[in-house]
Amino acid sequence: MLDNKGGNSNSNQREDLIDKFLNIFGVKVIDSLLADREFIGDKWLAFLVRNGIKFYIRIKVDLTIGRSEKELVSANSKVRKLKNGENIILKGERYLGKNYQGPKVKIAATRNDEGELVIVATNDKPDQALQIYRQRWAIECLFGSLK
Repeated sequence: MLDNKGGNSNSNQREDLIDKFLNIFGVKVIDSLLADREFIGDKWLAFLVRNGIKFYIRIKVDLTIGRSEKELVSANSKVRKLKNGENIILKGERYLGKNYQGPKVKIAATRNDEGELVIVATNDKPDQALQIYRQRWAIECLFGSLK
């Protein structure tokens, strides 16, 4: 249990936890890491890539993405025209945020049946990112039951 007064873990705490796990079990037992919008950041993503951990992380719709410093747009501007049930995989790899310090990622997005945009960043298979990320819903159901 982390003493964060109800807040999220920071990158250092997450890295320490994953390091402990890797020291005991190794990276081969990790198929991929699924995470919600709060678990993002250049340092954290670089840590995952450096340790050979595939990830599928939902990003905020207003997060800046781009292939270069000349292409800085919000993720929403690239996907906002999607209709409910449609999805898209953006071409190429992109940086997240304005600092360009983290690794480049691939982006997949959909607009769900309720009209909400779901944008997932991955360092693995963008064509499977949305399907894989959907598995996270079981975790949310567990959290709801525990609360």
